[in-house]
Amino acid sequence: MSPRENTLEAHELPLRSIFDDDFRFTIPDYQRPYSWTRDQAGQLLDDLLTALGERNASSESGDPYFLGSLVLVKKKGRPAAEVIDGQQRLTTLTLLFAVLAHLAESSEEKTSYMKRIQQPGDVVAGTRAEARLKLRARDREFFTKFVQSPDGIGLLVSLPDHQVLDGSVQRRLRDNASLFVEILKTKTSAERLSLGSLLVNETFLVVVSTSTEDSAHRVFSVMNSRGLQLSPADIFKARVIGSIDESKRTEYSTKWEDAEEQLGQEPFADLFLHLRTIFVQERAKQSLLKEFQEVLNSQFSGEAGKFVDDVLVPYASAFEQVRDASFSGSTHAPSINQKIRRRCHTLEATTR
Repeated sequence: MSPRENTLEAHELPLRSIFDDDFRFTIPDYQRPYSWTRDQAGQLLDDLLTALGERNASSESGDPYFLGSLVLVKKKGRPAAEVIDGQQRLTTLTLLFAVLAHLAESSEEKTSYMKRIQQPGDVVAGTRAEARLKLRARDREFFTKFVQSPDGIGLLVSLPDHQVLDGSVQRRLRDNASLFVEILKTKTSAERLSLGSLLVNETFLVVVSTSTEDSAHRVFSVMNSRGLQLSPADIFKARVIGSIDESKRTEYSTKWEDAEEQLGQEPFADLFLHLRTIFVQERAKQSLLKEFQEVLNSQFSGEAGKFVDDVLVPYASAFEQVRDASFSGSTHAPSINQKIRRRCHTLEATTR
C-alpha cells in the first residue's frame, strides 16, 4: 500500500453514528483486558447524569458532551473497525445501553437500545444480525451471553462471586452492570429515557481512523504520550503482540495475559523495569518506553514470539518465585526460600 492510500481521518461523531451500521468493532486479541472498575464506570455515569441535570435546569440545549477518542484501523467505506484505543469506553457504553434496555418499560424503548448493541439483519441491504462490538476471543462468549443478549443483564447481575473470579473481566462486567442497575433503578422511566437520548444524540467521541495498523499504533503512541492513562506494559503488549503473525496472536496474547495474571497488574509492570536493568545493565538514561523498545529492536528484531517465550514467561515465573519465596525444587527448597526471604528483607531495609 502506498503512502497516499494510507488515509487518516478524524471526526467528531455522536454515539448514534458510532453504534450504527457504519461501524463493526473488534477488539484485537493482543489488547489488554477490559479493566474499568466501579470507580471508572460510576464516574462515567455520574458525569452523564450531571450533564443531563444541567440541561434539564437550563432552557438551552447545552454543549455536546465529549467522552474522548477512539483510534481504529478501518478502511474507508467498510464497517469493519479494529480498535487500537477506546475499548474501555466502547465496552462500558455497550454495558450501559444493555442496562437501559433491561430497565426499559416499553418494548419500543428496549428495541431502540438493543439496536445500539446488536446490528439487526437486513435481507435487502445484505447485512446479517451480529454484535456491533466483539471483545477479545477469550471474553467474547461471556460478553455476548450476559451483555449483548436481550435477557443477559438480569443473568449477569445475579452471578455469584464464585462464578466470576476477583479481578477478572467477568467480575468487572458484573460489578459495573450491578452499579448501573442500582443507580438507574432510582430514576424514573422518563429520566432514563432522557439519559438514553443524551447518550445517543448529544454524546460525542472523536473517531480517528487509519487504514493500516502501523499508522494506528503511531497515533495511539502519540496520544498516550499526551496524557492517556496507559502503562508502558500496555504499550509493549500492543507493539510486541501486534508484530506477531496474525495466526499466532491469540496464542501469544494468552501467554502474555497469563503472565500478567500470575504476577498481578502492578508487579507485572515492575517486571519490565527489572528486565530493562537485566538487558541494559546500567542505570536508566532515558524513559522506560524508549530504552525497552531499543532492547526489543536490538535483541529480538523480527522475533517477538521469542521474546515472549524466552524472556517474558520464564522471567515472570522467576519473579513470582522470588517475590513469594516459593521455589519448589526437589531438594533444598526450604533453605533456598529462607535465603530468598532473608535477602528480600535485607533489600527492603536498605531502601527505606
